[in-house]
Amino acid sequence: MKRRLILLLTLLLPLGAAAQGTVEDLTTDFRGRINLGVDKKIKKGLHLEAEFESRFKDNFATPSRLSGTVGISYKVNSYLKVGGSYTFMENYKDSKSTWYPRHRVTLSVTGGYKVGDWRFSLNERLQATHLTEPINTCQEPRNVLYLKSRLKVAYKGSRVIEPYAYVDARLLLNGASASATWSTSSLAYSNYSFEGYTSVYFNRLRGSIGADWNVSRHHVLTLYLLADYCYDKDIDVSSEHDTLKSLTYSQAFNTTIGLGYTFKF
Repeated sequence: MKRRLILLLTLLLPLGAAAQGTVEDLTTDFRGRINLGVDKKIKKGLHLEAEFESRFKDNFATPSRLSGTVGISYKVNSYLKVGGSYTFMENYKDSKSTWYPRHRVTLSVTGGYKVGDWRFSLNERLQATHLTEPINTCQEPRNVLYLKSRLKVAYKGSRVIEPYAYVDARLLLNGASASATWSTSSLAYSNYSFEGYTSVYFNRLRGSIGADWNVSRHHVLTLYLLADYCYDKDIDVSSEHDTLKSLTYSQAFNTTIGLGYTFKF
C-alpha cells in the first residue's frame, strides 16, 4: 500500500522532461499543539473568532511555530457556512536557528448535512501564505497557494461530549517547475531551465480523531490526535539560478497530539 501511494504521488509531481529524482527515506516525528481560542457571537449565524496556537516538534523538544489568527464566519443556513481569516505566524528554521514571520489569508466554504445524531461536512479552504524569509525563488514561490479539502463526521447526540473524525488532503497549486536532463554517466543535470510555478500536486494526507468537551455554556476543551503523511518535491538550484543541483522527494509521517480551549460568549 505504501509503495502504491508513493508511486501515485510521484506521478503527480512532474519536474520536466528527462528529469530524474530520488525518493528519500521516510522520517517520523511525534509532535504537539496547544490552542487557545475565543468565539464571539455577533448575531445569529455570524461569529468573530480569534486563536493563538503553539506547535512543537522533535518529540516536543523543539518549538516549530507560533501563530495568531483572527477570522469571521457566517452560517448562511443549516447546510452552508462561509468564512475568512488572517494568520500571523512565526516559523522556526532549524538550519538557521531563526524565527521568520509569515502571513496567511484563508477563505473557506463548508457544506454540512445531519443524519440522525451524526453530522457530515465537507470543508474547502483556499489558502495563501506569504513567506518573508530568504528563499531561492526557483525552488519555491514567495506566495504559496494551497487548496485544502476536509471530510468530517461528528456525533451530535450528546450535549457534553462531541467526538469527531476527519480526513483531509492538501493540494499545492503553484509549486516550482523546471526542465532538465539527467546524465547517467556524470550523475548530474544539464540543460536546466526554470518553468515557473506550474507544478500542482497533493503533498499532504491527514487523518484525525478527537472530541470537544462542553464543560459549560462558555467553556470548551478539545483533545485530538493527528496523523500526517507528507510528500514534497525538493528542488535544489544554484544561487545563480542556472544549474539544477538535485531533485529529491521527501516523505514524512508525523503524529501530533493536541489540546485546545475555547471561550464562547
